Amino acid sequence: LCSEEGYRLRDALLPRLEGVTVETLPSVLATTLMEHELLCELVSQLTTHLEHNVSFAAAERLKMSTTVVIGDVARELAERPVGLDEDQARLLLSATSQMGAAMWAASRPSDVVLDVYAVHPELVPTGSVLATLERLVAALAAGLRAEPPARDRGASRHTVEA
Repeated sequence: LCSEEGYRLRDALLPRLEGVTVETLPSVLATTLMEHELLCELVSQLTTHLEHNVSFAAAERLKMSTTVVIGDVARELAERPVGLDEDQARLLLSATSQMGAAMWAASRPSDVVLDVYAVHPELVPTGSVLATLERLVAALAAGLRAEPPARDRGASRHTVEA
């Protein structure tokens, strides 16, 4: 299911990258992700729960599809005038999906937390999830643009090691 939703997100995002600029990139990425609520729900649970309760074949299928989806979008994004190479675009997309999914989940508190907010309104988080995600994407993209050119970096620095 997560793989299917990832492909749906890719298919919605790719046409939106036409004409994307440095200024519009955060909104395009954040808005498109937030429109895919089921994917946000699944990604928010992925590493803490879902990946711990699946077969090798299911995990392999998910990781392969995730690599394809992020790769497809990263290649397209690297062709746009947004100042990112493909490696940087991959990291931006991965981080955006993780941050966005976590923020989406946090914006849907449990009944107990809603009861706490009713008693303590000063504890209610303020601000739009979408606007906050856009700011975070913009900041991350700006930081990635400040990196040295790819030819000076050697191997990808964005590999996760245990």
